[in-house]
Amino acid sequence: MLNRLHRLLPEGLLADAAWFTAAGYRSSLRSRYLASGWLQTVARGVFRRPPHRPGMEDTTAPLRSMGARQGGDFAGTGRFAG
Repeated sequence: MLNRLHRLLPEGLLADAAWFTAAGYRSSLRSRYLASGWLQTVARGVFRRPPHRPGMEDTTAPLRSMGARQGGDFAGTGRFAG
């Protein structure tokens, strides 16, 4: 399943819990990936594969990927949204 995750979710791109469920990843497996460092929590219910070289990823790619997975544009909300 880890090799499949590497194919489905490129480094740095975001996926929510619903995406993992739809892709066949149980929450227990997701928890194991988090504990081992294969996944990072970005926000509650939002995860990413950590980049291989920290600081080198395109900072807009995670937002664009979340928009694509949600079927449209991704709009930031909250205290810091512009």
